[in-house]
Amino acid sequence: MELKLQQYAAELRHSNELKDLFTDIMRHDLINPAGIINSYTDLLLEIETDVKKLQYLKNISRSNQKLIGLIEDASSFTKLDSVEHLPLEKMDLGVIITNVIESMQIKISEKNAKVSFLPSGPYLANVNQLVEQVFVNFLSNALKYGPQNERIDINIMDAGGSWKVCFADEGEGIPDKFKEAVFERFRRLEKGAIKGSGLGLAIAKRIVELHSGQLGVTDNPMGKGSVFWTTFPKA
Repeated sequence: MELKLQQYAAELRHSNELKDLFTDIMRHDLINPAGIINSYTDLLLEIETDVKKLQYLKNISRSNQKLIGLIEDASSFTKLDSVEHLPLEKMDLGVIITNVIESMQIKISEKNAKVSFLPSGPYLANVNQLVEQVFVNFLSNALKYGPQNERIDINIMDAGGSWKVCFADEGEGIPDKFKEAVFERFRRLEKGAIKGSGLGLAIAKRIVELHSGQLGVTDNPMGKGSVFWTTFPKA
């Protein structure tokens, strides 16, 4: 029985290695043509003067960017799905969030949004750098599905043995029946409830699980919108 278990474990490791290899090959073969499309579209956008053709090119560019994002998300999720442990180090969650906000200033400006984050840390936690993807996802969703000129409030609260990080937006909100399903991969919800590929929040959930943390979404107590929250154990 012990020999069979060892053999099964070896086969499982080999299977995961093959899956990772296949994922890398597929990502490479899909990203390359998408990148070429992106380059030529950018070039045409610079030289085209016809208003109607410019609109077509902008639609192609937006769709291609969504395709690239979906390929990257699918690759990330596939790899995370087979990971059991992540290397952790002591990091300040406040510094990570500040860096995320700075890296997304262009998108924030495009929506003319006000992002409020007033850290009084440090907020030291044993985490992997992948936690940045969780915060990027929360903030990008708040910007993507929220109105122009919205306010996004980010707070870190002491929750005993953990830090609780909250992103409050002024979007349409999420009905109660979808609050758990929104974190499931490729879950197609009713029209108007939530948009997107269904992978971003699933990736965030997996990253949080690998940190033995929790995450969820509640209604914004200040009015319209949602609060996406997550916890990470303190260092």
